Amino acid sequence: MRNGPAVATALVSLAVVVAAGCARCGGAGGPPPERFLAPDTPLAVVVPSLRSAQEDLAPLVRTALGFPAAADLAAALEAVRAQLGFDPLDPAALATAGVDPSRGAALALAPGAPPILVLPVG
Repeated sequence: MRNGPAVATALVSLAVVVAAGCARCGGAGGPPPERFLAPDTPLAVVVPSLRSAQEDLAPLVRTALGFPAAADLAAALEAVRAQLGFDPLDPAALATAGVDPSRGAALALAPGAPPILVLPVG
């Protein structure tokens, strides 16, 4: 992770938040996050529940941050927090930011294209 903070900053600054709207506009849960990704996306990470992913990822990140080799990870996480304006691993911060943690999220990466981040709007 040589350019970890720079990559994280670029990722978040280029990310496009395209999420489902209100509960009236597409069913109770809204459309799945993969609906907003191009069908030919070479790499996509889709999580069906942001809350579950958050619960699984937070302890892993805390453990990884304890290792000296993860110094770049701490800087990258701080850059992501600064770009988003909230801590994506904090459930209360998600709710305050208007993100619905009970729904899914997606991240799409393609060579030569900006990353696309799909977050569920509460």
